[in-house]
Amino acid sequence: MVLTAHAEKRCRQRGIPESIASLILQIGETFDAKHGCSIVMARTTQSKAELRSEIQQLGLKQRKGWESAYVVVDRENVIVTAGHRTKKIKINI
Repeated sequence: MVLTAHAEKRCRQRGIPESIASLILQIGETFDAKHGCSIVMARTTQSKAELRSEIQQLGLKQRKGWESAYVVVDRENVIVTAGHRTKKIKINI
């Protein structure tokens, strides 16, 4: 998993460890975003439960915002930024 300098800074600012960002990439669903990037997040109840389970297996204490976290990746699967959803992300299906 590769992070840009911007993504590293945003993860630190928003309290999202690299291990959680990595889990989101493995477990989350991918949706198209602008400029050739994709948004990856645990959106369904099943994927959120799997994320909680994986966090426990890593021995980490569950934090409030981790279930609502998302990462934005480019075409080469490099994490561009990360954040927490505060409102619904619009998806064109």
